[in-house]
Amino acid sequence: MEPLQYNWGDWLTTAMGLAALYFALRFFDRRLVRTPFFGRYQGQVQRIIKTVLLVYEPIVLLVLGVGFVFINPLFHGLGLGIVLLAGFAHLRDYLSGRVVQFDKNIKMGTRLSTGELNGFIAKMGRLGLRLANNKGLHYINYSKLLADGYLLHSGEQIGGYYRLKISPKTTSDKIPSGEKIMDMLIAAPYLDWEHKPDFHFSQKEPNQLNARVSVKEEDHLHDLILLIGEWGYHTEIVKK
Repeated sequence: MEPLQYNWGDWLTTAMGLAALYFALRFFDRRLVRTPFFGRYQGQVQRIIKTVLLVYEPIVLLVLGVGFVFINPLFHGLGLGIVLLAGFAHLRDYLSGRVVQFDKNIKMGTRLSTGELNGFIAKMGRLGLRLANNKGLHYINYSKLLADGYLLHSGEQIGGYYRLKISPKTTSDKIPSGEKIMDMLIAAPYLDWEHKPDFHFSQKEPNQLNARVSVKEEDHLHDLILLIGEWGYHTEIVKK
């Protein structure tokens, strides 16, 4: 039996194929936020895709890592081992984040207590999340969250009116007028238009728009932030 031959061309082909599938899933996930393709099954399909993405990403990293070692087992294996040891803390946070995000009740807007901290989940990243309370934003990495444990406050989520800071993702871009963003939001199904949104530019940061809006349902906060992100803007939750 001939030994397994694996070279850079094979690795790059594998990487491009896996990356293409990943971005296709991400694109489809974002489109589902805006367009109800599946009617009453929309929520189920979205949950399936999010679960697939949670599992798919670490599997891709594992496959590419193993393939990288196969190209040159001695040197690449040694190099990858050093990288993993140096970044062990981040790797632990990343894998812990996969575990945490399988809990469907942990999402942006949910009220969470861990240790001495208590607040609403304002942002969820790959390595940790940020809790917002009246003292500001607090960063908690996922491994610490699992080690300390957490309590979810049932029924206490960001809903109704809440305040946002909207700013461009790059400093070279400029934010349009509040009227233009409001026109863009008209197509979004998440706002409660019985309560007219309020927009005004920050006096301290001219390129930052402060918004006070009302959502129809508690779960719409995350979807609204994703939609604004697709338009090229960063959104920060200030407070309810």
